Amino acid sequence: ASHPFAVTGSFAKRHLAVARRKDSEPSATHSLDHFPLDAPLLSVDRFLEDRESLVGEDLVCWVSIGKEHVTRSEDVPLVSNFGVAFALHPWNYHEENPAMQLPMMRG
Repeated sequence: ASHPFAVTGSFAKRHLAVARRKDSEPSATHSLDHFPLDAPLLSVDRFLEDRESLVGEDLVCWVSIGKEHVTRSEDVPLVSNFGVAFALHPWNYHEENPAMQLPMMRG
């Protein structure tokens, strides 16, 4: 992490970081973070350094998603098909599909 932007881009060190939600930590970066390279205004590293318990707390997930885009002639002058997304889906949260436990509809 010797690159000058490694400190200001701490959000990119990990794919997922989970911390206790705080009003004083509204986003992972600030528009002015690239000017003071050695001391960014916001830093996911600082958000995580207190190592607070997450049990029973409101949480925030800092998610870093990368995307490779290979350009094509249809992209000129504007890339219109570029998108990334993040979603949380339960995995084996229920023993079976909960819709199977709905009462029967009677007509």
